[in-house]
Amino acid sequence: MNRQALRYIRYIVSGLALGVLSLKVSTLPPKYYLGLMGMVLLLTPFAYIYLLISHEPKTRIVSLLIAIFTFSMAFNLDYNLFYRDYVGVTSVDISLAMLCLICIFAFFVYDARLSYEDSFQFRIYKPIFSALLIYLAICGLSALGSHHLDLSMLELSRLFFLLFLCFMVMNLQDKRYINIILISFSCVLVLESLIGFYQYRTGQTVGLYVFGEKAIRLQDIGFVANRATGTIGDPNIFGYFFEMLIPLMFAMFIAEKRFFFKWWYFFSVCLGCVGIYATLSRGAWMTLPISISLVFLIMFKGRFLRISTFIWIWCASFVFFAILVLSFEVVYNRFTHDDYGSAETRGPLNQAAFSVIEQFPILGVGPNNMAKVFKRLDRTGHTRMFTGKDHVVHNLYLLIWAETGTLGIAAFLWMLAIVIYTAFHHLFKVGYWERAILAGTGAGIVAQGIHGMVDPGFKTMLNMSMIFYTYIGLVAGIAIIHRQDKSIEPIPP
Repeated sequence: MNRQALRYIRYIVSGLALGVLSLKVSTLPPKYYLGLMGMVLLLTPFAYIYLLISHEPKTRIVSLLIAIFTFSMAFNLDYNLFYRDYVGVTSVDISLAMLCLICIFAFFVYDARLSYEDSFQFRIYKPIFSALLIYLAICGLSALGSHHLDLSMLELSRLFFLLFLCFMVMNLQDKRYINIILISFSCVLVLESLIGFYQYRTGQTVGLYVFGEKAIRLQDIGFVANRATGTIGDPNIFGYFFEMLIPLMFAMFIAEKRFFFKWWYFFSVCLGCVGIYATLSRGAWMTLPISISLVFLIMFKGRFLRISTFIWIWCASFVFFAILVLSFEVVYNRFTHDDYGSAETRGPLNQAAFSVIEQFPILGVGPNNMAKVFKRLDRTGHTRMFTGKDHVVHNLYLLIWAETGTLGIAAFLWMLAIVIYTAFHHLFKVGYWERAILAGTGAGIVAQGIHGMVDPGFKTMLNMSMIFYTYIGLVAGIAIIHRQDKSIEPIPP
């Protein structure tokens, strides 16, 4: 009787929630309203067909929500509360990705608590989840003494959402759901590559402003070149997007056994290389050979003396040199031409950041406060090179160190170390398909970690933070699946 009453309550609450949501959507600014309505009209026929042919409608709905969540990392629709015009976390974002995760959470709660079968249990991988909680707790402690508490609250709200995101991804205990994330990522990579290449070749935007597209950046490299921004909005951060996704797609191409999907992943890798080229991001270019080589070494471990491996290496070398020949002029000019002091600013800004760290060594100046106080607290005078705007140091680790102190950077590095250790610790204890996920996500995190030495990294953009924490969740999820079924033997190559 209680379960039946709960079901009636669920219907009533769902109807009220949809009514309130409809009223809120109708009052949105025109660009958000039209974008949201356009997406609904576009997706409704496909969603209906998807559910119509299914014998498991709940599973299909969850799968659809997971796909929308993955797509919304790049094609973001959100509503910004408490907006600040700022370099860093600028608002509390009510995004499509968040709404999808909340809906998935509701389905999982129903399975765990309200269904007759009790077929689902929430699980966490304690080493990773504990590290995330420690980092969040230290950020909260640092916020108590921050110079601008409102900015710190924006950062903490984002960290809570990212923790929830990671928790949900690690609880996708069905491999079908994980496979949907991978396929959706490959589709997003292809779409963003096509958008980026169009922007690079034409110097014009596609018109997807509602999804985050911004004006094309121009770069003088001996001639004026267009730097693609995709729907991410910045060429350097667009480079983060490719450097994290390409290694994962390359790993899935090697591991996938289904013919269509194998060559689809290969197609997405090739277009991804076109996309990362269009960003003209030197940092992203330099990380790609490292991450791809890391994936290759992991996936072909124990097979280096086989003829098939030599054929793979020859084909990969041929493709690499073909790409290098076709893009040599642009790549060479990008690294050698005068960049008007862009690279030379890194060292002075690092020194300025250290001067701030020396003043606030334990808990820093407060999360998300660096851009606001950098010029005022800088004792070196190097930040004076930037006039009329706030700026942060071009180093992810120094940025976190300055904002959250020694405790914060230690917690962050511990979190990275635990995630990377977990990924590489389970590599040869799981199946070949799971190994590819661990290798691809681990290589993507390593690439972002390397790039973070010369740029602020994923921290300054929500969509990149979502990809980064999704990777952490996938690593934890594979570890949970392995813990649930330790009888899984690695699939021989």
